[in-house]
Amino acid sequence: MRILDRQLPLRALGAAAGLAIALAATGCGSNTLDKATVEQGAKDALEKTVGREPQSIKCPKDLDAKVGASQRCTLTDHGTTLGMTVRVTRVNGDKASFDVVVDQKPQK
Repeated sequence: MRILDRQLPLRALGAAAGLAIALAATGCGSNTLDKATVEQGAKDALEKTVGREPQSIKCPKDLDAKVGASQRCTLTDHGTTLGMTVRVTRVNGDKASFDVVVDQKPQK
């Protein structure tokens, strides 16, 4: 089992970490969560869960601010790359909440 700096097993990341962030309005009156905001929000949520940010999180695009909307992102930390899912759990006015769930097994 690989261990993070704070001696927390990677499986500790498997629990959902949640965070509420502000929405970015885009054209046609729809709301999205900007890609960079999702990436930083996921880092912040995981920092609250395991005590530090991962080195890198990359998401492919903006995320629709609709309950249930999700996308796969990639987390890289100390030479290990893991897939992760970001899913919108609540939208309330100009804020959205989302969960981050990190895969248990590293990508090959």
